[in-house]
Amino acid sequence: MSASTKASTPPPAKRASRFRPFILPLAFVGTGVFVALFFGYLQATVVTGSEFDTGSWTVRTFWYRRDPFSGRQLTGILREQPASLTSSAAFPNSYFSGPSSTPARWDLVNLRSGTVLTEGPANVLHSYFDHSTVDQIWPTWNTENTAKANILWPAVRDLVDLGLYHELPKIMELATVDLTDTEFKTTIDEQMRAILEAHTEKLQIDEKADELSLAKTTLSKYAISQ
Repeated sequence: MSASTKASTPPPAKRASRFRPFILPLAFVGTGVFVALFFGYLQATVVTGSEFDTGSWTVRTFWYRRDPFSGRQLTGILREQPASLTSSAAFPNSYFSGPSSTPARWDLVNLRSGTVLTEGPANVLHSYFDHSTVDQIWPTWNTENTAKANILWPAVRDLVDLGLYHELPKIMELATVDLTDTEFKTTIDEQMRAILEAHTEKLQIDEKADELSLAKTTLSKYAISQ
């Protein structure tokens, strides 16, 4: 009787078989989650941006990968070929007399990491040319205001050379003001003197001799004629 009872008892292995139908779906789900996380991580590592060359007035884009958790750069930086800031490579370079007074450098326009967009200092200048419709405004304005264009763009270049992008609106906005050519030059000179005097004073306090020398040289261009 006891032998018959023992023989009729189901083996433990058959009890475990109830979970087998769930193993394959769980494996698929786990793999899917892993793949999603992996590609999500890869996407989060992508950093893109653009930068502006103060010497040639060109813009280039770049990208690289950076670990979003540690901030460690994972790859080298890949850069595209530079392109003209404006639709015409001759503008505004045609309004500059001679080479830049400072060594060419690449200043940041913007940087995007994930959903976070950071604007660099050169974005102020780039914002005046970032749309095709805006880009066409300046060639027309230059044609209709030849004398003013020969005053405006060299002043803009001087601020760019000194890295004073944040001061550009004070100069650029004068293009929208109804002034005679003489009034325009006088106003530009006044604005530039005020900007550069404040800048040289700051450089003196910070004891930046090399930058101070350049700032003073630039300031002398806008001195009041005796």
